[in-house]
Amino acid sequence: MNQQSDHARSTGGLPAHCTAKLRSLVTSEIFDALCYQVTFKGMRVCSPFVPQHGEAVELTVYPPDIGGRPSEPFVTRVEVVACTQIRQGQLYELTVNIVSNTPTPPKPKGFRRG
Repeated sequence: MNQQSDHARSTGGLPAHCTAKLRSLVTSEIFDALCYQVTFKGMRVCSPFVPQHGEAVELTVYPPDIGGRPSEPFVTRVEVVACTQIRQGQLYELTVNIVSNTPTPPKPKGFRRG
């Protein structure tokens, strides 16, 4: 683990992050998540989801609004390469690699991010 992750864990906080939804491609269950340390190859994800090593999952990332205008969600398929328990049975830090991007579906009328 890097120093920033260790500091975040020890202080109970997380580095700057985006909210997300993680969907298991095995069970179709959906979990709330936080994404941070995003790079063009992958990111770290905190979620109550416990995957298998190498499991592919769908991740929808909701970037922050820019200049008061809502940003479009980013939908991608990722592969889990590491999973570290943060709070037993409650929260796990996943290291994921981006496998492929999928087009963002159009928002239904009246859509509000929640």
